[in-house]
Amino acid sequence: MRTEPVDLIFYVIFGIVGFGLRVAFESYNKHKNATRLDAWRINVKELEDRLSLFFWPLFFRLKRGDEAWKSNNLRSDTDDPQRKQLADTFDAVVIMENHKETKEIIQKYYYLAGGDKKLEQAILGLLHHIDVYISLREAGLEHDPIWVGSGFPDEIVELVEERLYEHQASYDQMLKDAKSFI
Repeated sequence: MRTEPVDLIFYVIFGIVGFGLRVAFESYNKHKNATRLDAWRINVKELEDRLSLFFWPLFFRLKRGDEAWKSNNLRSDTDDPQRKQLADTFDAVVIMENHKETKEIIQKYYYLAGGDKKLEQAILGLLHHIDVYISLREAGLEHDPIWVGSGFPDEIVELVEERLYEHQASYDQMLKDAKSFI
């Protein structure tokens, strides 16, 4: 059986075209996978920042503040001068510092709340409550912010906790999914 020169030319051309298509397809797949990996890394970094810079520190301080508030024996009015001194010190060292740390986190990382209008409103309410608390103490008054109508926004703890665990679950899932990229 004889192969004609024209047939041989077609075989060579189809071989070259096939090889070129294969190389192009593999290059496209590598680029697509690299792009998916880059997008995954960006999403992981965003969640890491939300969790480590905002939600976990804020949640910790909200829980710490809740415990401080519950410790009424360290905050209560008393005629005993030593208990009064302890209450004043507890207020200055624990409650005030916790409020200042909370305020700092909010002011630095508020943008990490992520466009959640309900959470943002509660955070602003918390920030106002903290500002009033600090102002009352700076004015030498021992009243709580509720005295001037700026009570603690009760929904803040639940909202932060919900978003925290939602973001943590997403982050954990993304790390499990990492095996498909590597």
